[in-house]
Amino acid sequence: MTGGLGLTLRKAEIGLHARLDALRNPIARAATDIPWHWQAITAEWMTATLCRDVAGAEITGIVPAEGSIGTSTRQAFDLLLNDSARAARVPARVFTKSTPMLKQRLLLGNCLFAEVGFYRDFRPRIEMEAPQGYWACVANRSLRSMIVMEDVVATRHAVFNMDGAAVAYDEMAGLLTSLARLHGRFWQDRNLTAKSWLRDTPSYLDDNHRFLRMSHWAGVGMTMAPELLPVDVRDRIDEIWTGIVLCNRREREAGSFTLLHGDAHIAQTYRTGDGKMGYCDWQVMLRGPWAWDVSYILTTGLNVEDRRSWEEKLLRGYAETLAAAGGPMLEWQEVWDAYRAHIPYAFVAWAFTIGYSSQVREVQPPITARRLVERTAAAMSDHGSIQRNLSGLTG
Repeated sequence: MTGGLGLTLRKAEIGLHARLDALRNPIARAATDIPWHWQAITAEWMTATLCRDVAGAEITGIVPAEGSIGTSTRQAFDLLLNDSARAARVPARVFTKSTPMLKQRLLLGNCLFAEVGFYRDFRPRIEMEAPQGYWACVANRSLRSMIVMEDVVATRHAVFNMDGAAVAYDEMAGLLTSLARLHGRFWQDRNLTAKSWLRDTPSYLDDNHRFLRMSHWAGVGMTMAPELLPVDVRDRIDEIWTGIVLCNRREREAGSFTLLHGDAHIAQTYRTGDGKMGYCDWQVMLRGPWAWDVSYILTTGLNVEDRRSWEEKLLRGYAETLAAAGGPMLEWQEVWDAYRAHIPYAFVAWAFTIGYSSQVREVQPPITARRLVERTAAAMSDHGSIQRNLSGLTG
């Protein structure tokens, strides 16, 4: 079933499941259960999932800690462990993400399968700074989901960069090193195409257009914050969006892909107690061109003047690490062209955030959205990315 009717019916189905969950309030006890809400989690369920491979291990109690509600519902727990569980190093503190609310399920949609897939299938195979995953599950029809992961605040004294503050050179170099290791590890890995839930970038853009009207709300965001935009960027949302679509279609036709974080902006990062920078929130994990991630973190994570001064050196460092991690040794002009071509998506994602937040509960803190729109708009203007993508120019 396709088209507008199919989409309407799918939303109605998800809405029905969300309402039934709230009315019935099912309690999770077996490993096959997917808790609809963190309040549905029991010590039995935690034992069934976290202690599944340890004979005699048991979680005897769970104590809710701090939590918050946004695009997902986040809740930490302290776990009471028996001796066998402690001996097996079952974590005594975990962090959960779930989608009890209808608007969360509709907003995240297919992204839920990506984040579950990251912690289930990919995280154990990647050497980078990111939380460890302990359990992850999502229901196909209802989009009820639950992820149990490492609480990096407790284990690594992490501080999250939710306000989008710019980082220093060495910190950005570390973030790019992590991406290079991720991209190199899964460069042209044909197993990625076998996972039906792992979308490529053109499919992701199409879903955003159909489900969220991304270009429309990005245009609204641009009209709401014109003072953040260079003159040559204003009133060009149609050209910007068309160029993004063309760029990613060309990349797909060229056949170059790897595993992407997918939403690698600076507000998705954290700083550990020993100064390492890491990535969180893997719900937009994609298959696609490396520059999607790299342009996103570089243009959102640095002040405009620092980015202008450092971007070439940082990109060269990324390319060297990529080759060392299993990827190819890319030609410099190819690196430079791809980076400039993918900047517009970073801009649209945050212009969308400003526009969309004008109609619903704020998706991100306003200071974050404004900072990242200003930085990415400047980068797009500096590199002539709009016209470059429309014409397919290089050089």
